[in-house]
Amino acid sequence: MIPDTIGRVHLLLTIEPDNRTFHALSYNDSLKFVYDATAKTIRDVNTQSSWGPDGSCIDGPLERRAAAARTGLSGILALLANFPPGDGRR
Repeated sequence: MIPDTIGRVHLLLTIEPDNRTFHALSYNDSLKFVYDATAKTIRDVNTQSSWGPDGSCIDGPLERRAAAARTGLSGILALLANFPPGDGRR
C-alpha cells in the first residue's frame, strides 16, 4: 500500500495477495488509510472501516461503499491524464 497525493487528488496504490494485480484508487481527504498487519487489511483511521485492495469497503460504517477504483497501469494512466503535460504534477 502506497498513499500519495498529486495536486488535490488523493491516491492509494495497492497490490493483491497474488503480487501481480495492482490498483490505483482515488479517494476524498476524509479518509486516512493505514495497513493493519494483524488483520492483513487496509483500515481507515477515521472510521475504522476495513478496505480490500480493490477499493471496496469490507467492514465498518462505510461497508459496501467503494473508493473510485482504477485498476492496473491503465487506471494509473487514466488518473494522470487529468493533469496537463508540463504542469509539474506528473
